Amino acid sequence: MSEQRVTVREAAAALGISEEAIRQRIRRNRLESEKDEEGRVWVWLDVKTMSEQDSTQALLEAKEETIAHLSEQLSFLRSELSVWQEEARRKDHLLAALTERIPAIEAPAAEPTDERESAVSDSEDEGKGDVPPDTERSSWWRRLFG
Repeated sequence: MSEQRVTVREAAAALGISEEAIRQRIRRNRLESEKDEEGRVWVWLDVKTMSEQDSTQALLEAKEETIAHLSEQLSFLRSELSVWQEEARRKDHLLAALTERIPAIEAPAAEPTDERESAVSDSEDEGKGDVPPDTERSSWWRRLFG
C-alpha cells in the first residue's frame, strides 16, 4: 500500500473534490490526517484506491447536493406560482366586475332628436327675437349690487 502525505489542497486536487469536502471527510474520520507544529493539516492518501472510491463518492455527494438544491428551488418556484395564480384570479375578478359596469356608464348609441322645435312660425316683424324692454330681467348680481 503506497500512502502519501499531502496537503488538503493537494488531496482535493488528487481526488477531484473541493477542499471543504476533504475537511468534512477528516472530521468524519474517513480520511487519515495529522497536524504539524505550524498548524498545517496533512492528509494520508492511498492514491490508487482512494482516488477511484472517492471520485465515485464525490460524484454521489455532488449529485445529492444538486438534487437538494433543485428541490429547494422547485419548492420556491411552486410557492411563487401559487402567489401569481392568486393574483391573476384577483385581477380577473376585478376585470369581470368592471366590465359588468360598462353598459351602465356608456353614452347613448343614438343622438337624441331635437324635440324643442316649435310649431309657431316666424313673424314678419323686424324685431325677431327681441325682448321688449319692460319684460327684460336683470341678472341677480345687478339686482343685488345695483
